[in-house]
Amino acid sequence: GLDQPDIRLRDAFAAITAGDTVRLGIQRRAVEWCLSLNRLERCGLGFTLGDAWALVMYPRHWPPWSHTLLGAMWIGGLALPVGLWTRRRIESVVAIALFAGAVALLPSLVAALRTPANEWWGAALGWGAGLALQTILRRNRPT
Repeated sequence: GLDQPDIRLRDAFAAITAGDTVRLGIQRRAVEWCLSLNRLERCGLGFTLGDAWALVMYPRHWPPWSHTLLGAMWIGGLALPVGLWTRRRIESVVAIALFAGAVALLPSLVAALRTPANEWWGAALGWGAGLALQTILRRNRPT
């Protein structure tokens, strides 16, 4: 089965002591979630395309920055083949445009949050890594 990633309100219980009364709130607005604990509220929570890795394995004990990094690496891994097969032809421009269009438009089709900047950077770095790998393979190809 697939894992079940969660949406968290980080450090929400830091100021709560024994005997305190707490008021919890959960609201869904379109594709984003709003979580609240007493006066602390955070909206814009949810999943992006880069969070698809969490369906395979979701390490709850890892720090939040590692989840962000994994999301960017996931999108970068998807972009790597596009860079690997890029040539100076119109087909490559079409492939890059299709990939970018999918990353931009797919979230609205699958009820996910918009693709954040770190995942766009991951896509660019993955594409660049594919180009670099292509160059290395060409140089090492026997003539």
